[in-house]
Amino acid sequence: MIKEQELNTLIELCKAGEKKAQQSIFDLYKDELFSICNRYALSSSDAEDMFIEGFTQIFKKISLFSNGNFRSWVKRIMINTCINSYHKEIRRRENEILVEEYSENVEIESKYKFSYEELQCCLQQLKDQQRIIFNMYAIDGYKSKEIAEILKINESSVRVEIHRSKLKLKDLLTQIEQNRKR
Repeated sequence: MIKEQELNTLIELCKAGEKKAQQSIFDLYKDELFSICNRYALSSSDAEDMFIEGFTQIFKKISLFSNGNFRSWVKRIMINTCINSYHKEIRRRENEILVEEYSENVEIESKYKFSYEELQCCLQQLKDQQRIIFNMYAIDGYKSKEIAEILKINESSVRVEIHRSKLKLKDLLTQIEQNRKR
């Protein structure tokens, strides 16, 4: 873990365009930020693209950082980069996703612990929009209203996608449990 004073020095050097400082910031946050990209992306190739774009944005905008929690700031930029990538993909496909309304909540419960790889595999089997919304809601802690505003969709659609993703994940995790019993 780096001391706050050292981090502030690195940030100031990055603002001045110092490449070694940028490399140090990159090394400090790369694992955590790549993990975020991996959760949002459909493939490892997409995750790498998001990751590169996110760090590009971090270093472009670092002069705007003044006070606060730098870790939270870089995470927010990376999450926004992933969301923007998702929006670009939606526009590229020119696909409208229609959803119907549900209000029922389904909680995922399990007697088993799942590996990161198993959970990642299940997440990647969700539809794009469901995966993005589920990540924002369950992992990154956004409220459904915030998700709706960020993704520019109806809040009830967000709740429907959360519901559907929980159902799908429950089915996928149940299959994994059943396979373990065999």
